Amino acid sequence: WLWFGALVADLSHLALDYTNSYGLRPFAPFNMHWYAWSIVSVIDPWILAVLVLALVIPALLKLTDQEIGDRRRRFRGRGWAWFALIFILLYWSMRNAEHLHAEALLKQGLYTTASIERVAAMPTMANPFHWTGLIDTPGAYRVAQVNTLSNEVRLSPEPIYKPPVTPAVAAAKQCYLGRVYLDWAKWPVVEDMGEIPIPGAPAPPPGAHWHAVQFRDLRYDRGPSAHPPLSGWVYVNVIPGRSPQIEGMFMDGRPQD
Repeated sequence: WLWFGALVADLSHLALDYTNSYGLRPFAPFNMHWYAWSIVSVIDPWILAVLVLALVIPALLKLTDQEIGDRRRRFRGRGWAWFALIFILLYWSMRNAEHLHAEALLKQGLYTTASIERVAAMPTMANPFHWTGLIDTPGAYRVAQVNTLSNEVRLSPEPIYKPPVTPAVAAAKQCYLGRVYLDWAKWPVVEDMGEIPIPGAPAPPPGAHWHAVQFRDLRYDRGPSAHPPLSGWVYVNVIPGRSPQIEGMFMDGRPQD
């Protein structure tokens, strides 16, 4: 029973990771594919609140029993644990239904004349009826705010144009960081930022023609930012007449070997 309880605890941890937009690789190292349900935020206040209640209230009731001398109930928290489990399962079911609803609204395409190649609905932290939509069109990505209660889709004013694939971008995609990042990212944007220093990383030596290539995922970065969250950077030395050379790889300013 102790082993079984530990196994259930491990599987529940994986289930929680699977429900958010970051996802997990449950079959690594045999299958490195990332899986994500994307129905709740990485930090969901409703789930966190019910888990805290299921932990704190039995402890408070136990203190009350000790004050009055009643020690008969050994497992007072069992009922609250069942309450938390049932609540989370019902909450996931409701979130899944609203997630499918949001994706259906995005796929209808009533808000744009451009052809739609794919869509995704990203959860917000507290409101299960408010989703951030990502729309893939031939020339650009669009971000939208989706309200499943009112069936409303509001596009952001500015599209995110797909950057051109320069020699530096092509080389960065083939390096170790590029392959790992593109395997994880569901909505990647890879852009040649030119001869600029990478934020938080050492500047290239004077006279070097190093291009900074930025990797970002629209699930976590949907607007212009000097320090996008979960962004990767690669220095590529673009030498005329020679193949581009990788000079450095960085994740959030930290060097990657």
